[in-house]
Amino acid sequence: MGLALEEDMFMIYEFKAMKAANPNFFYDIIFSNEEVEGFPHGFITHKYLEELAVSSLYQSAKFFVCGPPPILNVSKTLLDKQNLPDDHIYLNEFGF
Repeated sequence: MGLALEEDMFMIYEFKAMKAANPNFFYDIIFSNEEVEGFPHGFITHKYLEELAVSSLYQSAKFFVCGPPPILNVSKTLLDKQNLPDDHIYLNEFGF
């Protein structure tokens, strides 16, 4: 999950509970506009995804991406390069 600020973090307890209940559930949080202790800083890039070693999950995982159009476009491009089936990518656009 890419967030700008720590105050943007939401549903963290729900995500932790889902991960505890389902070993196949994975999420990661990265902040772009501020450094937050215990979390990476930067943007979600192909290199970042490679560092998370999620490439082994590409063909079986489902990806849920939400955000403004620029984020969706970059994310879709990264995921399209993995030749994923269309029903493995879910996009939800919202603006600020």
